[in-house]
Amino acid sequence: MNRARTISLRRALVAITLLELIALYVVLRNGSWVSDDNFFLVRAGQLGFTWHWITSPQYEHWDLALNVLYSIQLRLFFFDYRWGLVVLLGLLGACIYMFERTMATLVRGRWIPFIFAVWFGLSVLWIRPLRWWSAGVQSFSYTFLDLLCLYAFLRYQADGARRWIAVSAGALAVALLFYEKPAYLLMYLALFRVLLMSADLRPKAVLAVFWRERLLWASYVAVLAIWGIAYLNSEAHGGASGGGVTLGQYLTY
Repeated sequence: MNRARTISLRRALVAITLLELIALYVVLRNGSWVSDDNFFLVRAGQLGFTWHWITSPQYEHWDLALNVLYSIQLRLFFFDYRWGLVVLLGLLGACIYMFERTMATLVRGRWIPFIFAVWFGLSVLWIRPLRWWSAGVQSFSYTFLDLLCLYAFLRYQADGARRWIAVSAGALAVALLFYEKPAYLLMYLALFRVLLMSADLRPKAVLAVFWRERLLWASYVAVLAIWGIAYLNSEAHGGASGGGVTLGQYLTY
């Protein structure tokens, strides 16, 4: 009975999400690309689908995945904003779904994950990225991947299956290709593990927990180390140009 009710609530969430996405499409379908979008498309056309273009920083951002997406967009002659809006709405729907799955893993009961997922999906904060392609495809993508990283982390804590380590670390790695802020996830997950999931907060007990889960934490550290080395060798940080910023300043931004 409980499982049937949970499935019923999940179907209700899917229906509400679809109605929201349709409403947002109707309201926003007459939007257009902004200057950043046009600039990136021109750059993608000028440099071609090359390693130089893929790894080139844009506005002091080192977002390889975005450069790849702009090249794909250029190849597909994907210039109608309405198609871009459909993609962004699809990403928003995926974020709502992953948020609900994460909340259902965190919180017991059927209604709390449902209510919070609806609240998450109906947030007015999504309007801005939905009207700005480059910001939207970046923020929705790394938000989904952040949630996937957290969800897999929680599933690993629940059943100890190593496949969740691969999913969590992989989600973190891909998220870093969209934006730098997911680098904070290691700190958040460590605090989450200690403050919310540990009964014994003595240093010795905490260290024992991290040692027991060393494969999980080593995978996160490895991902961040590889990304950090690559980032520091790019031209997106302060050492490369007079107008650049430091890694710490950029993460704070």
